[in-house]
Amino acid sequence: MQLTMTSSAIDEAKKRAVSQRVDYDSFKNMVLTAHLKPLGAPSKGTDRPLPCWNFGIDGKVAKEQPGTAQLAAAPSQAPSSSGDFYRDWRRNCPGADDKYRYLKMCGPDVLRAVFRVEVSGEVLRDMLSVLDECWLGHAGAAAEEAEQQAGEAGERPAAAGAAAGAEQQAGEAGEEPAAVGATASAGQPAGEAGEQSAGVAAEGCGAGSGGDAALREAALVVRMLEALSGAGRFSLTVKLLGTAGRAVLQRLFAGLAAAAEAAGAGADADAAGAAAAEAGGAGADASADAAGAAAGGTPAQGAAPGAGGMCSPAQLAALRSAYGLPAAS
Repeated sequence: MQLTMTSSAIDEAKKRAVSQRVDYDSFKNMVLTAHLKPLGAPSKGTDRPLPCWNFGIDGKVAKEQPGTAQLAAAPSQAPSSSGDFYRDWRRNCPGADDKYRYLKMCGPDVLRAVFRVEVSGEVLRDMLSVLDECWLGHAGAAAEEAEQQAGEAGERPAAAGAAAGAEQQAGEAGEEPAAVGATASAGQPAGEAGEQSAGVAAEGCGAGSGGDAALREAALVVRMLEALSGAGRFSLTVKLLGTAGRAVLQRLFAGLAAAAEAAGAGADADAAGAAAAEAGGAGADASADAAGAAAGGTPAQGAAPGAGGMCSPAQLAALRSAYGLPAAS
């Protein structure tokens, strides 16, 4: 039976070759391959079992959809070794903002302990890029939040003072003659408490204002740079940053230097304002002097240490030298 089918296929191939008027080589090939069956595409209804990961929880075949990869969970605790840091840095911090938040969560102390032996040149380049890209935005957000909190804190004492003033005016108008003395005596302490609260709010606005919040962010970046510079073989690692890494360093230090200059200028302005307030209020009563000292003197005293102690030009000059940059002109 098989021989008959083969002979029939050979005869058909010979007739087809003659009708097509092919040459001898084509004729021979057509005859020799006449008994072969053409290969077709495999059918979809194959009996081969699929692997278990191709099925969903309902037992049906899961369809692949692009972009359905599981989102990485943000790190919830500081790393204990450089390997843990590298793993969280690459796997669980996909964006620059995520990486910056991770650096802030670690803090300078953890960075100093984790990279006590060595820091990878590639990771150091990434960290510098993240700091350069994100620190100013986070400083602006911190400044806005501080100003908003200061504004909310100042609205409450102002409302209390207005209510106390209204009660005092109502008592003086004689709307309730029997309670005039009680109203006046109750309104006076309320007015004094409102003035004291306003002084405290002004002090909080000065000490925790948007400018100070931005300076604290810059100071944190400086401390993180100092912690990284203490890693083992850091001078060799810095040489491997390349031209792009040095450009990032230049931008980063330029921004930090501008923040330090702004801090110094703000401290000088606050000191001058405090001196002017003290000179102009020499003839006022004791309560006005205390309120002026709380509103004018405290910001200058709170800004100078933060500006000079945490983000000073001397610190930046030492860091520039540690990171292999020339001194700022």
